[in-house]
Amino acid sequence: MLLDQTLNFLKEHNITIDPSLDEQQLIDPNVIERLVDYAKVGKEDTVLEIGPGIGNITIELADASGHLYAIEKNQKFIGPLIERFRPYSNITFVHADALREPYPVFNKLVSNLPYRICEAIIHRLKYENFDTASLIVSSSFAEIIIAHQKDPLYSKLSYVARLFFDIKLVERISPDSFHPQPSVETSAITISPRKNTSKTDQVMQDLLRQTDKKTRNALRESFIRTGITSTKKTSIEYISGLDLDDSILQRRAVRLSLKDLMEIQKIIDNQLELHG
Repeated sequence: MLLDQTLNFLKEHNITIDPSLDEQQLIDPNVIERLVDYAKVGKEDTVLEIGPGIGNITIELADASGHLYAIEKNQKFIGPLIERFRPYSNITFVHADALREPYPVFNKLVSNLPYRICEAIIHRLKYENFDTASLIVSSSFAEIIIAHQKDPLYSKLSYVARLFFDIKLVERISPDSFHPQPSVETSAITISPRKNTSKTDQVMQDLLRQTDKKTRNALRESFIRTGITSTKKTSIEYISGLDLDDSILQRRAVRLSLKDLMEIQKIIDNQLELHG
């Protein structure tokens, strides 16, 4: 059984699992197999795994993929991982913080994510070019990012996630699929970048990638990049015609509230409908 193998591996390498750091290891081989299948991993794929731990998912990914990059922050796992996967030539282990480390080129992402970094990873993926991801996250997080506008759970995070991605909750995972068992409910989700988005959505996506710019300047660049305007001058004129409140335009894009974002989107939608 994978649980016995996991316990033996932890004992052999004198590794103590810290649940407070979300270090639960997935020990259900059927869940692992399905997680890899959800991303449709094949030999033509380059896969990224965040937080491999002792490598229970890693081994399935290495067997299924062309190449696997596994980013692990915790030093205590690095040596044992390298030893465990010494026979494999298609794995690159990276000892780094997945929230800070530049990612290698990949097209699939498969991970049992530490719960505390789920939101940060969603924001990180706004900047990445990939085909699909299958992730294990807390059920409460999954329910927020799939929430629709009229759902009580709908939030700015819901808005951002649904603006950039098509997301599906594909499975609820039993606590006994992990060692140790998590204290929260867990789910598997799939994520893929949205395709064939509207001009307004393209503007909003570009705006939200320019986190440190003031909204006025970010919109100016977004209108040019999406082809709505062609120069800075025409872009400035276009923004003036939107009649957006100056307090919103002066706010940095990262500080925009859900209400701000929905107002900007509605005004741009109306403008494009009227004038193209």
